[in-house]
Amino acid sequence: MNTQRLLALSTSLANELQEMDLLGSISTLSSQLSNAINGPSESTQRAVHSTREALAAKLRDAGSNWMSPGMRVDLAALQINERTPVSDLIGDDLLDRLDRAFNSGYISVGSLDQINQLQEDIQGLYNALEKINSGAAELSLRTEELEPGESVVGFTIPRSAVDEKLDRLQKEVYFFARLVSLVAEVADDSSSHPLKVRSLQSSDFGIDLMTNISVAAGVATAVEYLVRGLKKLNEIRAVKDQMQELGFEQEFLDKLNKKGEAAVDAEIEQIDAEIFQDHKIDNDGRINELRTGIKLHLKGLAARLERGYSVEVRTELPPEPTEDEKRKEERITTLSQIRFQQTTPLLKLTDGENEPSSSRKAPAEKTVSEPTSPTE
Repeated sequence: MNTQRLLALSTSLANELQEMDLLGSISTLSSQLSNAINGPSESTQRAVHSTREALAAKLRDAGSNWMSPGMRVDLAALQINERTPVSDLIGDDLLDRLDRAFNSGYISVGSLDQINQLQEDIQGLYNALEKINSGAAELSLRTEELEPGESVVGFTIPRSAVDEKLDRLQKEVYFFARLVSLVAEVADDSSSHPLKVRSLQSSDFGIDLMTNISVAAGVATAVEYLVRGLKKLNEIRAVKDQMQELGFEQEFLDKLNKKGEAAVDAEIEQIDAEIFQDHKIDNDGRINELRTGIKLHLKGLAARLERGYSVEVRTELPPEPTEDEKRKEERITTLSQIRFQQTTPLLKLTDGENEPSSSRKAPAEKTVSEPTSPTE
C-alpha cells in the first residue's frame, strides 16, 4: 500500500477503536472473568455475559465491517507483534475471535488467557496507530480522501499471480484498464477520455483509476454479479468433490464443471443487460463490439477473482446529489460488503480475447495507454 492508504486505514481504525472504547471493554471483560473464576456466583457470571453481549453488539455495527475490498486487502498485510493480523482485532473478525474464547460454553481459565491475549494485542494496535497518526500530523501527511463528486475503481493483483515480473504486471493492468474503458464507453460515452491513474499500491500490486459515478456503478454491479456466480460455482464444486470421492465416472464430473461455468455465464448475461440498459450509442456495430469485449473481459475477471484478485469501487457524492447519483452510490456501497476469497481455480484465465492467455503471447505493441478498443 502507499502512504496515503496507510494513513486512511490508520485514521479510520483509530476512530473506530476510540468510539467503541474497545480497549476499555476488553479490560473490563478480563477483570470480570477473573472475578467469576476466583469467586463464582450468579452475579459475577452475569456481569461477564452482559459485558460480552454489549461488546458483541458494538463489533457487529463496526464501520470496518463495510471497509472497501481494497482496504481489506491492505489491512491483511498489517500485523501486531509479528503474529496477529490487524484484521483479527476489528469488527466481525474480532467478534469471531471473542466467540472462540468462550466456545467451551462456560467461563474457564482458558477463556481468561485468550481474553488477556486479546487485550495485549489490542493495546499493541492502539500504540501503533497512535504513533502512525501523530507522526503523520507532525509531517503534514494527508490521508487518502476523495473529493466531492470523485469516484475510483481499483484493482489489486496478488504478487504471486504475476511472479513479480514487470511484463506480466503490465498485462494485468492493461486488462483491467481495458475493461473499465469499455464499461465507460457504454455508461457515459466517455471513450474519448483517457483513463487517469489516481494512485498505486505495492503490498499486493494495485492500481486506482479515476472515473465518474456512472462507470463506478457499472463496475460495482458487474463484480457483484460475478461474485454471485462464483458462489454458485463453488457450491457445484463441493458437489463434484463429493461425487469424485464416491467414485462417479468422469463424464458426470465434466457435466458438473460445465454447469458451474454456465452459472457464471448466466450472471454475465445479466450484467450485460444491466450495463447496456441506459446506453446512448446509436451504432449497432459498435454496440455488438462492446458487448463481445465486455463479456470476454468479465469472464477473465471472474477467473481472476478465483485466483485472489480483488476489485474495489469508491465514490464521494457531490454536495447536492441527484436521485440517480444516490441510487448509483447504493450500488457501489453494496460492493464494500463483499469478501473476495481465493479458491482452487476452475475457470480458464483469459486476457479478454477469444483465446486463453496461457495459449498465446500478448502482442508486444500493446501498452496500458491503449485501453479503448476491445477487438485489437
